[in-house]
Amino acid sequence: MMQMAAIANYYGFENAIYAAIEAGVDIIIIANTAVYNEDAFAHAVVFIKQLVKKGKLTEARIDESYQRISRLKNKFLTLKTLSNLNNQRKL
Repeated sequence: MMQMAAIANYYGFENAIYAAIEAGVDIIIIANTAVYNEDAFAHAVVFIKQLVKKGKLTEARIDESYQRISRLKNKFLTLKTLSNLNNQRKL
């Protein structure tokens, strides 16, 4: 979580986001509870877009995360559908 004190105090919000993406993180959690900031999510999105625009991150890197997340979602949706079908057969 980007706003945990151990991360926020040491790295700062933007540096933590950049470091996480560089390290291969696909999903960034912004809990936004320690110190509420209604713009935290929008700020993160804008910052990531700026990193791509400045060439610090590539669109390909963002797309890799998107593809992994999509595959995982499809896997669980498929498993849920199969589970629902099995449950319906038992009725």
